[in-house]
Amino acid sequence: MRTVLLRWLLQVGKKFQLQQETMHICIQIIDFMIIHSGPAVNKHNLQLLGVASLFVASKYHEIHTWEA
Repeated sequence: MRTVLLRWLLQVGKKFQLQQETMHICIQIIDFMIIHSGPAVNKHNLQLLGVASLFVASKYHEIHTWEA
């Protein structure tokens, strides 16, 4: 399921022309949540986790790019 989610997120990132660093941060957030949340991350809320991770990653990257 993770592979399908990541393929979809990469398509979304490509459509919105996100930088690779943003996508890497997004994947790190997803992996962290899958590892540490255990059964809380199931098939029904995996896409929600992906979208939320992409949002957080984009905001994080936006803030750190703005400061530099």
